[in-house]
Amino acid sequence: MRLRIPVRLSLWISASLLLFILIIGLLLSIRWLRSMKDTMQEYAKTSVREMANDLDKLFVQVDMAADLIATELERFPPESPEDVEPFLQALAVGIHEQCPEIVALSLLWDKDRLIPGETYNGFIGTMGTGQYRFIRWSDKNPFDYFLKDWYILPALRQKPVWTSAYESDANPGLRFLSYVVPFYRVDKKTGERIYAGIVDLDLPVDSFTRYLHPLYGSDSITLPEKTETLLINQFGHISCCPSHPEHGKQTLFSLCDAPEDHDPADREKAREMLRNGSGMTTFTKAPLLGRDTEGCELYYATCVNGWLVATAVPRNWTLWNILPSVIRLGLYTLLFLIMITGIIFFVCKRLTKPLETLSAVAYEVGKGNFTAPVPSFPSGDEVASLARSFRRMQMALSEYIEKFRESVVARERAEGEINAAKTIQQNLLPDDLPPYPFCPGVSAAALLIPARGVGGDLYDIFPLGDGKHIAFLVGDVSGKGIPASIFMAGAQTLQRTLTLSSDSPDRLMNDLNDALSRKNGAGMFITCWAGFLDTGTGELRFTCAGHNPPVIRHVDGSAEFLRRLHGPPLAALENMSYRSDSHPLQDGDTILLYTDGITEAFHADGKTMFGDERLLDAVKAASSDAPEDLISSVYSAVRSFSEGAEQADDITMLAVHFSKPEQSKVQSAVFKATADQLAKANEFLNSSSLFQRLSPADRTRLAVSFEEIFVNVASYAYPPGREEDLRIDLFEEDGEFRLRFTDTGTAFDPLKHTDPDITLNAEERPIGGLGIFLVRKNSSSVAYERTDAGENVLTIGMKLPGKAEA
Repeated sequence: MRLRIPVRLSLWISASLLLFILIIGLLLSIRWLRSMKDTMQEYAKTSVREMANDLDKLFVQVDMAADLIATELERFPPESPEDVEPFLQALAVGIHEQCPEIVALSLLWDKDRLIPGETYNGFIGTMGTGQYRFIRWSDKNPFDYFLKDWYILPALRQKPVWTSAYESDANPGLRFLSYVVPFYRVDKKTGERIYAGIVDLDLPVDSFTRYLHPLYGSDSITLPEKTETLLINQFGHISCCPSHPEHGKQTLFSLCDAPEDHDPADREKAREMLRNGSGMTTFTKAPLLGRDTEGCELYYATCVNGWLVATAVPRNWTLWNILPSVIRLGLYTLLFLIMITGIIFFVCKRLTKPLETLSAVAYEVGKGNFTAPVPSFPSGDEVASLARSFRRMQMALSEYIEKFRESVVARERAEGEINAAKTIQQNLLPDDLPPYPFCPGVSAAALLIPARGVGGDLYDIFPLGDGKHIAFLVGDVSGKGIPASIFMAGAQTLQRTLTLSSDSPDRLMNDLNDALSRKNGAGMFITCWAGFLDTGTGELRFTCAGHNPPVIRHVDGSAEFLRRLHGPPLAALENMSYRSDSHPLQDGDTILLYTDGITEAFHADGKTMFGDERLLDAVKAASSDAPEDLISSVYSAVRSFSEGAEQADDITMLAVHFSKPEQSKVQSAVFKATADQLAKANEFLNSSSLFQRLSPADRTRLAVSFEEIFVNVASYAYPPGREEDLRIDLFEEDGEFRLRFTDTGTAFDPLKHTDPDITLNAEERPIGGLGIFLVRKNSSSVAYERTDAGENVLTIGMKLPGKAEA
């Protein structure tokens, strides 16, 4: 159901307004989204930087404590192990009070550096439990600290080192970070500083968790539940991860490679982090937020010792802040549109009410009520003007409908007359095209397409009645439409009558020209080409009266025009004397007659015509010599050349294919010698092409003789109740069509019987002999033979047309 104008107008305005709001909202949302994203990212970076600053204070305190101890050991080196313990205790307690995160202090001398000959000289003081404990390692209480990373790295690098997280040998399950500083002693003789050992300050990993807190939200920023803060050393080892302690045994690179479908780009991003020191990156696969997560955004900052503090948040965390605002905006927009749509609908309803009234009147007028009253509108606006125009249109429409009704009646009457003329014209065209029974080697096909409902082209083909010749012609009346079709109808009827009484095409043209010229007040004329074809020899006698030359296609596919002109068009001049020419058609030749609607067909450009050369090419391109294929090839070529251009002239084609008749052969059939087989025997006789070549009178006489002989054999040749065969042979011999009857019945020579006296009346004439008399009378020859095999052989003959002189 179609919506009414107020509804549609309201919807259109609302939709336009909605589109405008959506575009503005989208642009503002994109801008706001970018601003919000920048704000949240800056917030995350600031939070990470603050955590890094807090850790820097711790790292500085640890560094200062270790540096103080190393300086004191260099200035006041202990002389014996007994001097180390009070020194260590005083330092350990003081350092722990200033930096509670430091729970152990170790002094480890290199070999032979404290006691000559002693390998292990190590001292450790621990304060983690609130009480000080002292442990000494010596050759008697050995601990091979020389193989530990936290000893080897500062010894080799000769500078302070923060170690990766490791598990304590003394307290399994506890993980520590150590800050190790080498210390030296001064050679009293040379004054050279010599590496003596290391100072090791131990901090539990858990003590860093108070510095590594997740991001906190604010009034303007909402954070997702899953966030993670990590402490990463300069080699990518995760030293501390409060929410996922298991990460402390991994590196950034191992986490990047953990998923089966890991992204190689994540590894490169991890390397960039360690090189850049501060910033933000996005991992697509690395599960920094847990095994059930995929990827994250990572914000990181560098500490004074080169380590990174990093906070991981989900990649879509900005949606947590944007989605509520988007929902609110959508609800406000929807409420606004509903309110605006209601207001617009009310206004449109008031404005379109007069239009609805006029629409109802228009509906009545559309149903045929041209007197439907049109209301007046006192407003004087456009609607009132429309109503006045509608009343004027109503009156004009009534007048127009009446005139249109009259024109329709007249047009229908004219179309009926044209259709009747078209039917009459089609009925004038031949509907029995070859092959004919007497000339099975001749076949034909035709095509006539008028440019209008009726046209002025004509064609005809029919046998001349002598059983030997076929006449065919094509004509083109000047002009088109009804006048041409009327002139064509008269010419078609006249030429059929004159052709049957003509013995040559030139005589036909002379008689037809005289008849058409006699009363030709319209000044019309006909171009015509007529031919008489001998179906036995292929000789073609023809006359051309100003018509297009036909095309002959030979059996080898070549083609040529038959260009002979014997006079002007028919009805153009009176008392013309036309002549004829002869052309032998070869076995397999096809002649194509056509009108100028073929060669003068225009291309779509309106300038180029189809022409003779394209016609010749189309004839050669036909798939076979069959008349239907020839006509189809030419017509297809014309339509393809025209490219949809309107047909300007009538198109007519007549194609006649000639094949020489085969040498006569004997046709044989065997029937039971019974009266009920006569009908089948007659069908056998009528199927013979030789029989059909006879004149109608000769066919009638021969049929009477055939029936008389068949009935006599069926009635008298065999005893009653005995059914034997009767063989009938049909053949041509000595210029005659001969019928040979062979049976094995009682010997009977009809030629020995005298003819009955037909001058006597029926009562006086003896019974019998009349049938034999008719056979001998109606036949050109009769012969009888009784063979040694006991067969009766009766042969009768009838002269074939054109064989009388033979």
